[in-house]
Amino acid sequence: MECFINDKKIRLNPFNMKYSKEISTIKGTTSNVYLIEDKAYKLYRLPYLKEDLSKEMISTMKTIPTKRVILPEEAILDKHHHVVGTISTYIKDLGVDNLLSLPRKDLIEELKLLKEDFIALGSSKIKVNDLFLRNFVFHNGMYFIDVGKFYFLDMPSDIVISKNIDELNLFLIDRFLIPLASTYSKNKSLTSRKIKEDFYKNIENIPIDKTLQADFTEENLEKYLIKRAHLK
Repeated sequence: MECFINDKKIRLNPFNMKYSKEISTIKGTTSNVYLIEDKAYKLYRLPYLKEDLSKEMISTMKTIPTKRVILPEEAILDKHHHVVGTISTYIKDLGVDNLLSLPRKDLIEELKLLKEDFIALGSSKIKVNDLFLRNFVFHNGMYFIDVGKFYFLDMPSDIVISKNIDELNLFLIDRFLIPLASTYSKNKSLTSRKIKEDFYKNIENIPIDKTLQADFTEENLEKYLIKRAHLK
């Protein structure tokens, strides 16, 4: 496939990229990701070859200095100058065990950096979406790597920021703490209910990340999850 990156013509054909390591972590999605030198090249697959991210979106994202949300650095265009892929920083995934072993202070810092990134994106009116653990990689930190479903909102930036923080809160409780703690639990429904009760009751006055910081007194994430599973 003949492509253009920064107006420079190159050839990227997944069939012929046998010497480039495929680093897709999620099978069955609409794209393949390849490691070329030290960058992740995401190429949309047929029949899904389309502009998931617009050139305007990528152009805006390139200007946002995020630390834990991995944004596209360049668009990959076809000969008609439609977006058929993106190039971004590659973060090697060390797996969920790397996350579980994170010391308390490091995990708190990771959540702080994520929150700062979501605020920065909201300031540019970009709505965070598709926030699930499967879209993260773990390398002594938490990196969100699939921004294909982010989109612009035609609203004041403070409203978009608020929506992004709401999405972070939902992620932290329903898609982060509950699934991870449930793996240690003998009563998953009880674990889920108790976590929701403890974290959502004061959300209007105390942000969920602050509640988590106060509740997390163990030395690492795994030991904290065991406590939340009521197995300590």
